[in-house]
Amino acid sequence: MTRFACITAFAVALLVPCLQVRGDLRFPPPEFESGYQFPQAPPPPMPRPVLYEYAEVVLLVAALLLASYLILRRRSRRAIFVLMLGALFYFGFWRQGC
Repeated sequence: MTRFACITAFAVALLVPCLQVRGDLRFPPPEFESGYQFPQAPPPPMPRPVLYEYAEVVLLVAALLLASYLILRRRSRRAIFVLMLGALFYFGFWRQGC
């Protein structure tokens, strides 16, 4: 077997047990005698439009291309630092990736 085939087989062998993982409750909720009612969970937020997801992928690819250009051609540490701050702010804090 080639090295790629061995790595692929190993990765599949590691991922197969994860297919049977379920989100079941391990223990039933307690039954209170005082009439306590469990609070209702808030509804999940509405999903964002697919257009935003594609736009963010395009933005990420553009940032990576710009970083490559700044590193290989312009060799500007200041510009890379500004790009890093912008990416950290948008992808980390604004989009809550951190």
